[in-house]
Formats: sequence, C-alpha cells, structure tokens
Amino acid sequence: MSRVAQQAGGELITFDAALAIRSGLPNDAIIRFRAPYGFLSNMAACSVEYDGIEYASVEHAFASATSLDSAYREKICRSLNPVAAKRMAKSANVRPGWNEMQVDVMLALLRQKFDRDKFRNLLLSTGDVLLVEGNAHGDSFWGMSIDNDGHLRGENRLGQLLMTVRKEVRTRREI
Repeated sequence: MSRVAQQAGGELITFDAALAIRSGLPNDAIIRFRAPYGFLSNMAACSVEYDGIEYASVEHAFASATSLDSAYREKICRSLNPVAAKRMAKSANVRPGWNEMQVDVMLALLRQKFDRDKFRNLLLSTGDVLLVEGNAHGDSFWGMSIDNDGHLRGENRLGQLLMTVRKEVRTRREI
C-alpha cells in the first residue's frame, strides 16, 4: 500500500506524488521503478544480448559491458541476480572510453528489452507521463536522488532513455 501525504488543502496524495510536487515535477510522474512499475527497472528479468552473450536482465548486460575482460563477463553472466551483477561492476576493470559510450550501450539494451511484446505494451501503458528513476542511493546520473532537503535532483538519464524508447515504440506502432 502506498504511503500518503497531506497537501496544504487537506487532500491526501501518495508520498511519491508529494515528492514529485516538492521537486517541481508533475504529480503524475512515475518516480520509482517498483511495483506496479517494476518492469521499467533494469533489474526486471528480461533476456537481452550483448556482444553475443545472453544475459538475464539489462542490469546484467550493462554491468558486463563495462569491461572487455571475458572472464569478468562470464562471471557477470552467471551471477544469480541483477543486484549481484551491479555490485560486481563496481570492481570491474573499466574499459577505455566507457564514460563516452555507456549511454549508447544502455539505449541499445533498452531497445532490445522493449522490443518484446510484454514489455512494449507495459511501456506504452505509461502514456506520456514523466519517467524518473528516483532513488535514495545517490545515483544522480542515471536517476534523481533524494537530497538532504527532500528534493529529487539529478540528470535522470535512464528516465530520459525510457521516454525516448517509448516514443520510438509508439511511432513504429503508428506506421
């Protein structure tokens, strides 16, 4: 059950809507990729391929892409869950040029994921609302993190890429 907050006028709204409003975002923004929006998360189980290897999630594939070390990639592929894969990526021998290519790699992986009927339909069901990867772990590049003042701040690259893919999917559907 969603936590609720009370606006100045006495109206009850969800905690997420209150956080969005406080941060200057629309109150209908999806700001956390948890149920019922867990499908937006890179942690969601969805087979994707990167450099000829099939991974159990976008998170697995993305973590693997950080390095050119084949033993490391194999270890990521065998990791039991995406959280473990993400943790392993923090100790990876990062490939040259990774910072310049990581957004393109993520976009390619998201396109694969949302090319599948199940995920495509779920993504389209979000309509035109703002998608924000809100988090409390300080990731202000891929998402927006809650700062000390209780506002969301960050670049929200993942949310932007998801909205790009949603627009692409919608355009292909209309053709």
